[in-house]
Amino acid sequence: MQIVSRVPFDLVAKKHPNAASALDLLYRQLRQGQSNTPDELKALYASLDHINCRILYGYPFTAL
Repeated sequence: MQIVSRVPFDLVAKKHPNAASALDLLYRQLRQGQSNTPDELKALYASLDHINCRILYGYPFTAL
């Protein structure tokens, strides 16, 4: 999995400070992971959403 930017993770963490540590952990796991398809990620993280060619964990996100 290629993560282009950490910025979306940081923006969501600022809006949802209670989830900041979970988002940081997710970011690190996705960076190190070997998943190649959305289905592989969905198997690992049941609450992932595929929105606008972006894979996001449990939070709505709009393109910047």
